[in-house]
Amino acid sequence: PVGERWSWNVNMDQDILSKDGGMRAGAGVNYRYPVSGATHLDLGLSAGWADAQYMRTHFGISPAAAQLVGRAPYSLGSGLEGVQMGIK
Repeated sequence: PVGERWSWNVNMDQDILSKDGGMRAGAGVNYRYPVSGATHLDLGLSAGWADAQYMRTHFGISPAAAQLVGRAPYSLGSGLEGVQMGIK
């Protein structure tokens, strides 16, 4: 634990079956703010990174699929996959 009210997490997903899934990793931090003795707010911030294979599989448009629907192919490299901020 970082402190009594702070927590953090780290995660990693890897396609171990070689199904074109790729790999992604992320990290986040959470702060628990006490509102009363029985109530609290959780404030969180996290970010994720993905390799090029993951990005192409989940967000890209292959040349074959693009030709089928009349769109341009779209291929991505590795990079920031997402950033989230939340209040619970």
